[in-house]
Amino acid sequence: MLAAALAPAERGLAFGYNSMGRNVGVILGILLGGVRITFASWRWSFWINVPTGLVALAVAVVVLRDVHPVQRQRLDLVGMVALGAGRFGVLWAMTKLATESLSAAVLGSLSEAWWRWSPS
Repeated sequence: MLAAALAPAERGLAFGYNSMGRNVGVILGILLGGVRITFASWRWSFWINVPTGLVALAVAVVVLRDVHPVQRQRLDLVGMVALGAGRFGVLWAMTKLATESLSAAVLGSLSEAWWRWSPS
């Protein structure tokens, strides 16, 4: 998005600020997460997302504007079902591998997921 929104001369500075924000966020996230877990229950890890999401939603409604005309796209139901089945197969196989040895059922679910995700 930065590359599309900015002139080539301004991209370097924008990418620098973007990476600086990400790095500071990673450091602060680990630090504040440790403080939160130390002084509060681990359950607060889930509840912290509610006010954060509400603030992000409010800022997005005010700041973000659509600059391109909207083109209607058809919903790919077959692709959605195939992706869901493939992800289910991988997650099921990974769960089974955590508790059982490698078996034909686990290999079958992994191969089914690979078949569904592989490009045609």
